[in-house]
Amino acid sequence: MYSDSILKLVKKGDKHILKVKKYMENEYFLKTFLSPLLIKKTEGGKEEIEISLTTTNIVSLADLVKQNKMNLYSLELLFSCLKNQLELLDGYTILNFSPKNIYYFQTKLINQFVYLNVADVFRVSDDKIIIDRPFQKTKHTAPELKNIQKIPNNKHLKSASYWSLASVIKEIIGKKNIEYTKLYWALQRCFVKDPEHRFLLLI
Repeated sequence: MYSDSILKLVKKGDKHILKVKKYMENEYFLKTFLSPLLIKKTEGGKEEIEISLTTTNIVSLADLVKQNKMNLYSLELLFSCLKNQLELLDGYTILNFSPKNIYYFQTKLINQFVYLNVADVFRVSDDKIIIDRPFQKTKHTAPELKNIQKIPNNKHLKSASYWSLASVIKEIIGKKNIEYTKLYWALQRCFVKDPEHRFLLLI
């Protein structure tokens, strides 16, 4: 279903299992989406664990888009969930959002979108991103980050993440008309040219 160097999401029968490497090192990231409502059972040691999830269904964002299931409500939920995940990443941020790393978790009690790739997470200090390793520049990279030529770099605000999130959602919207909706204004706030004046808000 999903796999990277740290996380692997698999389905066994009607159960979903999240396999985690370097658990202690990445616990801060897992806590941004693994609420007690999502965890049925945990097995393993400190470095590698398997988490049985309470999910009834897990589907990729890409599949939801292909199935034309991303209506305005779903788009607002996507924004809200990833906004919350960013806010829970205290001292960190997701530098570049990539649609392929976003999944929709459904349970009997909660439904949420989750960003799964911890490799896209960078530390933050005084609201500035500490870019201390190479990263891939994509169409969803904030404009100010596309000009970076040397690393380490700690000149750019974490609001670059807001631009990237909004870019992903704008691409999904395509030609749908969302003008003057809550989501429309939320995206406008993320796309402000001056990074100091961007913010995450859906009202």
